[in-house]
Amino acid sequence: MDFKILGLALRTVSIKGAANILNCHVDTVRRAIRSGQLKAFQINKRGQWQITIEEIEKFMRGVI
Repeated sequence: MDFKILGLALRTVSIKGAANILNCHVDTVRRAIRSGQLKAFQINKRGQWQITIEEIEKFMRGVI
């Protein structure tokens, strides 16, 4: 999914998409978000979350 914020296009994925990229369970991604290791943002009131590809890359490199 692409979002434009202040004219910048952000490439994002869902929690499930992030879990696929990271080759882990969705609960692992949720724990990383809750602990602050992985930054995500909520896109609606139903609780759907999106994570930028940049944040996933930082998480994979261990840059928190």
